[in-house]
Amino acid sequence: MIGFKIVRKNKNSFFIRVIGCNIFYYNRHDSYTKYRLLWFHWQKLNYATYDDIQSIKHLIIDTCKVGEQKDHQYSTVKKNNSNIVNLGKIRPKSALIIEPNNYHGELLPGVTNLFLELGYNVDIITSYTEFKNDPLCAYKIKKLRIAYANLDQILEYISSNEKSYDSLFFNSESCNYGKNKIYNILKLSDYSKCIFTLHHLASCTDLPEFIKNVVSLKDFKQSGSIKPHFLLNPFFGNINVIKSNKIKEFLVIGNIDPQRKNFNLLIDTVSLLVNRKYTNFIVKVISRKGEFIIPSGIAENIKFLGSLSYVDMYRELQHADFILPLLDFNNQFHKKYIDECFTGSILLSLGFRVPCIIDSRFAEAYSLSDCNALVYSNNDLYSKLYQAINIDKTDYLKLQLNLSELAIHDHERSLDTLKQLTDHVMEDR
Repeated sequence: MIGFKIVRKNKNSFFIRVIGCNIFYYNRHDSYTKYRLLWFHWQKLNYATYDDIQSIKHLIIDTCKVGEQKDHQYSTVKKNNSNIVNLGKIRPKSALIIEPNNYHGELLPGVTNLFLELGYNVDIITSYTEFKNDPLCAYKIKKLRIAYANLDQILEYISSNEKSYDSLFFNSESCNYGKNKIYNILKLSDYSKCIFTLHHLASCTDLPEFIKNVVSLKDFKQSGSIKPHFLLNPFFGNINVIKSNKIKEFLVIGNIDPQRKNFNLLIDTVSLLVNRKYTNFIVKVISRKGEFIIPSGIAENIKFLGSLSYVDMYRELQHADFILPLLDFNNQFHKKYIDECFTGSILLSLGFRVPCIIDSRFAEAYSLSDCNALVYSNNDLYSKLYQAINIDKTDYLKLQLNLSELAIHDHERSLDTLKQLTDHVMEDR
């Protein structure tokens, strides 16, 4: 009996085999399709597909320019080398953005961008660590000035200059690695122009009565006497969002801590892919804290980058095809990312147009779906990594385009929030 077999590896490949030999096949690529019938070979250009790809590419690039200040020139940030914060003379209609911690710097470009869109000059004070790591490396413009200082210097500068600024924006509600709430150690005559970013829902329950203007990175339910306004602008500046990798790159960003991410799931999934001979991918792990032991059998497919500056992290994000939040609904500690706090992987996904591969319960909490991410259930990360490795370029670009729409939506909501809060202060004055 003659062996006859039809094989479909994926939607782009189709084979008809007789006695183990291919008598017909087609293999679809991004801009052309290869065909074979017996010993005849030919290929056909996919003009419509190619045009679609180029059209979607331009749309994605255009959406990344939302809020960008095209009329400003790039300039060097101002560095503070003295024991006194020196940002120069405070300009008319100025906002001061404060980040005293050695983290959360990735939010600064988006907040700065919103203030600039509303016509403000912007001064920023950060810790030395965040200043050195340069979170605004892709967004340096002449209306922006930045200096670093320690916490005591920051508090002194704010107290001495509060009346000269039109808005005081605190990028974090906590300082000293969460030991203190910054509003409890501030000494101001007027808190009405202050805006505090709450990173945890629990912070809503112990706010002093004089704190009225608070924002959060996601739509927290009301807890306590006040509901935070939504403010998350996924904007980073002059970045590239179009991918050209032949080998798929997956990126994990965050501390190596089982209470934050399920790295065992990553190890098991990568091991299964490699054992089944799917090796045309690499997973890169960026982490400030924690040790990551990579089994020798998958060492070629997982690379531990450790702690990176924002310059280097942004470079990796511009190369990456997908982000892996590694959130596990079966882990009680991970459930806080649904309704109690925010995972920075979502901000980076939106800002750099890098789709997430994410559990369905967490996807829903962040307005992600099959339209703008690869969503799995029951910890079946394997099926979605396999899908990502073999994804068609047009399908990938559609994920990016839909992700762009969500980023634009968040930008517009955030701009409305900041305008509402700052207009209220200006009217009172």
